[in-house]
Amino acid sequence: TFENSNFDFDFSGQKKYDAAKAKLGGNWRMPTQEEALELLQNCSFTYKEAYNARIMQKVPGIQVKCLTKNTIFFPVEYSYRRKVYYWTSSPETDNILRSILFGYQDSLFFGNDFRFVGNRIRAVQDKPKAEKSKIEDVVSLEPFVDLGLPSGAKWASANLGGERPADMGNVYAGDKKMFLWTTFNASNWRLPTKKEFAELQDCEWTLTVQQNSEGENVDGYKVTGPNGNSIFLPLMKSGKGIVLGGEAFSLNYGPKKAFLEVVATSFFVRLVEGESVNYLEGVDLALPSGTRWAPMNVGAQIPADYGDYFAWGETKPKKEYTEENSLTYNTATYDFVSNPKYDAATANWGGKWKMPTRAQMRELVENCKWEWTTMVNSQRKKVDGYKVIGKNGNSIFLPAAGYRQGSDLFYESSGDYWSATPDEAGGRAYGLGFDSGNRDVNNYGNRYSGRIVRPVQE
Repeated sequence: TFENSNFDFDFSGQKKYDAAKAKLGGNWRMPTQEEALELLQNCSFTYKEAYNARIMQKVPGIQVKCLTKNTIFFPVEYSYRRKVYYWTSSPETDNILRSILFGYQDSLFFGNDFRFVGNRIRAVQDKPKAEKSKIEDVVSLEPFVDLGLPSGAKWASANLGGERPADMGNVYAGDKKMFLWTTFNASNWRLPTKKEFAELQDCEWTLTVQQNSEGENVDGYKVTGPNGNSIFLPLMKSGKGIVLGGEAFSLNYGPKKAFLEVVATSFFVRLVEGESVNYLEGVDLALPSGTRWAPMNVGAQIPADYGDYFAWGETKPKKEYTEENSLTYNTATYDFVSNPKYDAATANWGGKWKMPTRAQMRELVENCKWEWTTMVNSQRKKVDGYKVIGKNGNSIFLPAAGYRQGSDLFYESSGDYWSATPDEAGGRAYGLGFDSGNRDVNNYGNRYSGRIVRPVQE
């Protein structure tokens, strides 16, 4: 249309020109100039971050809140933070080479741009008519939907890896359970709990049909909450669906009813937004004491992440690690296992998690096979460390994360992990240290230095 001097009409809803209509079908279309102005003039705009299920991380953008309590989210271009540009279907009458757009930078704006420029599109719908189509319109294009459930949890509108509610998204195999549990552990965007599954079961389930992002009809359930809002759960061609939970349970649903069972061999992921929940399970390494070791460090997202650094007897990371700001250096501190005032594992993870004792660290060294290897962390960087294998074949990975002193990080080629056992002298504490050729439990660590914590359960 750049050189088309006669292209001067508003094409909203015309499939030949309207990208929203062509891609989404149904009642979806591009907004007109008047509708964009209506949004800008009647709503509040707040810069914030929201979870992107496809890349599994937060992205910046603009939350738009209007006269109702409902909100929508406009993601920001990765290369232009705090800048958003969206097309309307209205051409610029004073300049045939441009078309109207709207957006948000440090303030709201409304203007025009060259037609050959690639800008984003946010689709709109007219107010629905009383007569419904046989194929349901998209229930929600919002990231998370408030169903009015007692727990206050909001359910994602689409499966992880899907663009629209009717998309299957990623189908994961059973060996991905720990990856998913650790990835979404202790996050506001996480896997559902058994209680939240039960709440969803109590909602109204209606078998219906929706279109996925490929324009295909998909059978599934429209699940309507107490407040009238709803989500769509697609069915596979086998006639069933399975959603992974965070407590070794999955929600299975089919033509008859939804029910809970132990985690299946393959499943979808449908996240919820709610209060942070830690549902990690300790790894049984067949140790004589029965101690189970966590699959990752405190502050980590996946096993290969370093996690947070803690001065001994402190529960929060800090920018500098010095004698002056240490809370326990040269003090007669006792063995503080499970005391949330001193134990970084108990304070941050809660439940039965605690820092290991010197004896538990020695047990790990003496009763497991240690293999130096390399894994990839959540930043997609290679990390060296030990794969520690129990006699039953189960294993954990301990990344070589070094230690912090002052504001610097030292010896990333080695591992330095705190135990909860103090040295009687008061200036040091016991810990696990290793490099590619050695591993030992000793009292070499100055309490004020920042070291890694790997929790245990008994």
